[in-house]
Amino acid sequence: GSERQVMLDFYLESPVLNKALHEELEKRQAIKAKIEELILIRDSEDSKVKEQNDFFNAIFTGVLFYGSIVTYTYDEFGIEKVVELQNNEMPMGDTGAYQAYMNFKTMDANIKNKIVAETMKRTKNINGVFPEEIKAIVEKLDANMAKRIARYNMLHDETDPLHEELNKFYTDFMNAFQIFKLQEES
Repeated sequence: GSERQVMLDFYLESPVLNKALHEELEKRQAIKAKIEELILIRDSEDSKVKEQNDFFNAIFTGVLFYGSIVTYTYDEFGIEKVVELQNNEMPMGDTGAYQAYMNFKTMDANIKNKIVAETMKRTKNINGVFPEEIKAIVEKLDANMAKRIARYNMLHDETDPLHEELNKFYTDFMNAFQIFKLQEES
């Protein structure tokens, strides 16, 4: 025990060692704080990707109707309710699914959960073969999306600050769509 006491006395009497130890502890605390911040960012990105995939699958399965406007129809206490997620009168209404996604992100949690649950229910029933209703939706999207995306790109060209974000969104949309279509083939 006396050797430990001598080392402790030596440490306490040495301001250089004391200062170095405190600096090292501060560095470790800063590193720990950055790691926690990065974990939060990662979790946030994961939730954004999940939310985007939920939205895409809702369109692919027809839970969200994607025509000249994007709507969600549901039953509440025996009354049919229609929620418009996109129309041409909205601020970015000319961007189609992008405007609908922006509204989807800010929707009431209960309605969003209904959309996700209904989408999950429809995708569980696929089992490698699309029902006729979903086949029709997939064929319609397959035929129209290239034209729609080209139109959005013309309306929001490289000079528009929204151009890069729209490009990324519709690239993600089409990638998810291709993966969704592969479910039937597998």
